[in-house]
Amino acid sequence: VVDVITSRQRQYSTRVIKIVRDWTSAVPEATLNELATNPLDKKLYGLREGESESITNVAKGLLKFGVDFGIDDEDLICEIWATAVEGFRFAPKLDPYVGHVDGMGIALFAYMRKLSGDEAIKPDVRVRKRLQSMGFDVPEGPQALMLLCEILADELGIQRSSFDSYLWRDPSN
Repeated sequence: VVDVITSRQRQYSTRVIKIVRDWTSAVPEATLNELATNPLDKKLYGLREGESESITNVAKGLLKFGVDFGIDDEDLICEIWATAVEGFRFAPKLDPYVGHVDGMGIALFAYMRKLSGDEAIKPDVRVRKRLQSMGFDVPEGPQALMLLCEILADELGIQRSSFDSYLWRDPSN
């Protein structure tokens, strides 16, 4: 959850990884319950306005999903939630557990699903630029970008998450 929310418009390898590492080393257990009951200090972690609240509310939403569906294991909660909300991938605000949380747009919703074990493509600037550099005429909007990526992954016969990871790789390596 911390990784997802803090990944918005930040350098992943330098900033996001540091925030996640600092938080996990500062808490006794890096759990959804910890996030839901002990909000991250905005100043300490260098969070933007509203990010601490978003992190807390996503954790609370996932825990509520677990309660509503009788799931205790936090990893299983995330995994089952990610699969259950597949139908909301183009309209995440319809998800009453995570998608409706302020700060959760389509890209972060997709990323949360991907990190939770589902097949998803994060329709963000980096994916858009990579496809454009490959010669694709990429339509405007995250929904169109995600649909194009899903079609391409299906056409290539690879999993969506694998295609997403491929698009994130540095082409010079």
